Amino acid sequence: MIIYKTVKVRLYPTTNQEILCIKHCNSSRFVYNWGLAKKMQLYEAGEKINYFELCKELTLLRKHEDYLWLKEVSMNTLQQSLLDLDNAYKRFFTSKGKFPKFKKKHGKNSFRSPQDFEVLTEVKRVKLPKIGYVKYRHKQTILGKVKSITVTRKGGCWYASILTEQEVEMPIHPSKSIIGLDVGIKNLLTTYDGVKSQQYHHSKSLTSLVKRLPLLHQRVSRKQKGGNNRKKAALLLSKFYQRIANVRLDTLHKLSTDISKNHAVVIVEDLKIRNMSKSASGTVARPGTNVAQKRGLNRAIMNQGWGILFDLLVYKTHRAGGIFGIISPMHTSQTCPKCLHVSQENRVTQARFSCVKCNFTEHADVVGAMNIRKIGLLAT
Repeated sequence: MIIYKTVKVRLYPTTNQEILCIKHCNSSRFVYNWGLAKKMQLYEAGEKINYFELCKELTLLRKHEDYLWLKEVSMNTLQQSLLDLDNAYKRFFTSKGKFPKFKKKHGKNSFRSPQDFEVLTEVKRVKLPKIGYVKYRHKQTILGKVKSITVTRKGGCWYASILTEQEVEMPIHPSKSIIGLDVGIKNLLTTYDGVKSQQYHHSKSLTSLVKRLPLLHQRVSRKQKGGNNRKKAALLLSKFYQRIANVRLDTLHKLSTDISKNHAVVIVEDLKIRNMSKSASGTVARPGTNVAQKRGLNRAIMNQGWGILFDLLVYKTHRAGGIFGIISPMHTSQTCPKCLHVSQENRVTQARFSCVKCNFTEHADVVGAMNIRKIGLLAT
């Protein structure tokens, strides 16, 4: 069995190397926006241009006297930006995504290289095209054939995501346990394996860090636009966001690893998180109601990281030889797991479940996990 695994390492470029990395990020963004503008212009004229034709146009563009600075960047990196644009167009026309947007200067800073790079694990160096050998730090050994490398800047720090290809034997999960998972806002996760239930939460440090965000946003807004002090405050805010993301991801990684190792079948609900976290502001003609409450709910949903948890569980469960199942969320919180009576009145409060028919009482999240497991058993 062939598996693909991404290893993320921290890069420590020199001052000159960091300047070159920034040039690669800016050039990749420029080429993406240039390709998007060209596609839109030709579409309005009733013409089309594909990825290969754009690459030919890019070769001519690099020779133009006004764009000679593009030669400082690897051609493969620039072609990857056009490939991303082509994939974005395909997703749009297959109704799998929205129409591509122009990339902003202060958005995500990254570039990818599929060749002309090298990973030296013995000396902890990564050779990047047109940049050179960059130091990195990582405790684990990078195994398998390296396919591509993506360099990203987050919170003032540089990271490299190394995609590897490995051939391993088909794993057989040592456990026969089947577990149902119910995600929530107050409780990150509630599990039920047929014998006992357990609830999990994010660390207290995450809550305290999130509470400090409004103050940092206020410090940025009070600085003069375009000034150096505002840039410093914005950088501190960016680093703080990265720290929050790291704390959240640490909990989700530990939790997903524990579940995938100890349970052969993991069953979750098919939640439409994007729809659940939509804004309720409405329009000028038809303004929304309870906008502040819905905004707080959306913020709480996104802070839990349900989507990240599900993504981690998918590949970790399959890698361990288990099965990841998805069921419909319909009536999982209103169905009695004992007598199967379905009623909205069974859900007394957000946290309390009491069946109006058989008087079965339990925590609502535990009931949800029990029903998810039971429906998943029937489906499998």
